[in-house]
Amino acid sequence: MRNGCLATLAAVVDHCADLKPNRRVAPQRITLDPAERRDLAAFLHTRQCRRPLTRDPVWKDEALAMPAPQTSPVLTRPAAVLFDMDGLLLDTESISRSTMIAAMATLGLTMTEADFIPLIGVPDDVNRVHLAGVHGADFDYDAMRAAQARIKDAQWGDQRPLKPGARRIVEAIAAMGIPAAVATSSHRISADAHLGAMGLRPFFNAVRTRDDVANGKPHPDLYLAAAAALGMAPGDCLALEDSHNGVRAAHAAGVPVIMVPDLLPPTDEMHARALAIASSLDLVCDWLLAIA
Repeated sequence: MRNGCLATLAAVVDHCADLKPNRRVAPQRITLDPAERRDLAAFLHTRQCRRPLTRDPVWKDEALAMPAPQTSPVLTRPAAVLFDMDGLLLDTESISRSTMIAAMATLGLTMTEADFIPLIGVPDDVNRVHLAGVHGADFDYDAMRAAQARIKDAQWGDQRPLKPGARRIVEAIAAMGIPAAVATSSHRISADAHLGAMGLRPFFNAVRTRDDVANGKPHPDLYLAAAAALGMAPGDCLALEDSHNGVRAAHAAGVPVIMVPDLLPPTDEMHARALAIASSLDLVCDWLLAIA
């Protein structure tokens, strides 16, 4: 454990363990860098401290919602690693949210960030049905998507920001000689464009998209197809996901899955289905390198 604020926190945690029940303690806000947060998570784990560090709903920016395991939950080298794309490798979900809200406004409709939540990690055909149910059967989904595409293109082109640790983990897995594939709910044209523009496509032996399967997430089809493309048994692979439906899909396919949350925080269901909840791809990369 580092010196400074972490040592101070260690003393505070140990002191609080000795306090009488219901004794009130004045709250303190302490800023930690990512490495310090990981160290603190491991420290709290050793003391069986399972409560969040803050009630702030922006948990992924300010604190860890659940302490990460002190040691790697990946006990054996996976035969392959299967990646989700949007919200895991690429920071696209927040872009999709802001541009869809703007596109809805061009149609004279209002969408809030809360309205976007049911669309996260869901294939396009299911989103079409959902929004028709919200706005009525005459809702012009194609016009909304066309407006959204124009807004995205004007703001981003084919570029999409990488999530922290994305390039490091794909490079590390390639260096380890572990095959990798993408299993994404996006269409082929988007997956190829975005992975190519960000220089990630060469790291994947296969890419499976919504266009390649009968059913999107949370059905298992994408993960079964990705594993088959690599010639691997699903249970021998490791999946990395950010969304609830993605975790459900990997779990249904029999693929052990680690959740790296993006816009959706982990729920009790996610903790039950996932091998682990990781605060970042950098942490997952550390776990994999530990068994290299």
